[in-house]
Amino acid sequence: MVKIKIETKREPPMRVASLMASGMPFQETIPRAFGDLAGWMASKGIPMPQGEPSGLAEYYDDPQQVEPDKVRFKVGVPVPDDVEETSEGTSAVETLPGCEVAYTTVYGPYDNLTGVYTGLWKWIQKKGYKVAGPPRELYVRFSMDMDPKEWVTEIQFPIER
Repeated sequence: MVKIKIETKREPPMRVASLMASGMPFQETIPRAFGDLAGWMASKGIPMPQGEPSGLAEYYDDPQQVEPDKVRFKVGVPVPDDVEETSEGTSAVETLPGCEVAYTTVYGPYDNLTGVYTGLWKWIQKKGYKVAGPPRELYVRFSMDMDPKEWVTEIQFPIER
């Protein structure tokens, strides 16, 4: 089992431009979805984020329970609060609700995310919490142009008692 430090915190609501997508492997489908989202945002004149976090992904299905091409996820990037909420096809500007999360921070490449997710899940159960929404990867420091050793990602599970 992977040794990870797990904490809880309150995440505030976050206005994001988002895109629903599906399919695996994630190392291919997530970047493609972010590219599609960037294209939609450009067509609407929505600015790309300049700070951190640079984006997020929420996962709606367990890849061990769902066929690879049917695994659903959402990618998103923070946008200013004054960007009007809208929805068009699989893309939207929406406000993700604030929530309590159990989280851990992953530094560097995604060599053992399965172990990280398993460790978080077991910790949540052990502490008597219930998962209250889709798990989320918050890309605190990330760029495809960056050395993967410099990536910083929070893995978050919304929780409740």
